[in-house]
Amino acid sequence: MAGGNIASQLITGYLQKVSLGYKNSAYVWDQIFPQVLMKTKDSKIPIWNRGDEFRLESIKRAPGTKTPSGTYQTTSVTPTTDQWATKHKLTKEELSDNEANLLSPPINLQQAVMKKNSNQLQMRIEKLVADLVTGGTWVDGNVGGEDAAAGWVATSSNTFKADIFTALDAIRKAGVPIDSKIRLFMDYTTFSGARQNGGITDTRKYAGEKEVRYPNAKEIADFFSIDACVVGPAIYSSAQKKDDGTDFTAVDMWGGTNAKGFGFLYIFPGESFNNNVNGDQIPAPGVSAFHKMENGEREASYKWYNKDYHTWFYEMQTQFGVLQTMPQAAYAWQDTHTT
Repeated sequence: MAGGNIASQLITGYLQKVSLGYKNSAYVWDQIFPQVLMKTKDSKIPIWNRGDEFRLESIKRAPGTKTPSGTYQTTSVTPTTDQWATKHKLTKEELSDNEANLLSPPINLQQAVMKKNSNQLQMRIEKLVADLVTGGTWVDGNVGGEDAAAGWVATSSNTFKADIFTALDAIRKAGVPIDSKIRLFMDYTTFSGARQNGGITDTRKYAGEKEVRYPNAKEIADFFSIDACVVGPAIYSSAQKKDDGTDFTAVDMWGGTNAKGFGFLYIFPGESFNNNVNGDQIPAPGVSAFHKMENGEREASYKWYNKDYHTWFYEMQTQFGVLQTMPQAAYAWQDTHTT
């Protein structure tokens, strides 16, 4: 009689405390633009006219004379948002394999599915912010940023330091205060090369040391006396889904329009943007806008059981949009690691 491996024909259940998976190293969209929670879809953000702020209008006044009055003009921007949603499921068969009660899926499985949903929304937001930033026109005046010609990773004629100081001066001359919180962003590949720049590493050598110690992101920020250095390692897959699960084509989310590297020097007001009790005029190159969901939060989650499919469904939604507000508050570079 023909035999066979009976065990290989059995469908075994999943281990409850062990699972393998993939995930992005980090999402940094919330470190690029300040977040704004919009109460209504018509909420506007005022922008004061730059010319009024820097025009010399004060006069020498003679006693008993009238001082002429000036006016301040404003424009406004209205962030538009779209609803983004994602949904995952737990089938009756999956629950049976886990020895779970069909009427009440175990918390660990529910948490796993909701984490998948959250990751999908975070990855989408990261892509939306990355596309706007890397494809935008900033104070340098170039679509997608100034061509760095791979100068940030070059072993000779490295332009990394000079480019940063050029950008700081350009932002200052555009009327944006450089005593604000300034951040430097780099995609992961550019950061890996820029931190090996001899002009920076040489300053970190101690007497008698033979091995150079490469700076981390915080130390690069300290070198330029700025608030922070942010690194974007996130990727996404451009491959179409395959039934056998072999679909995966990695694309660097922050690699720039030509995937040759990207740098971004920008103002990041942080929490002061939303907690402006003094009415200060705070510069920001863009905003990440959310409209409240029906639960009053940025995201809303739903779950239900479909009897026809014998499946639990878990859905998460958010209403999000990203908007450029002040191009003068940032300077960009493209082709930072490859020319």
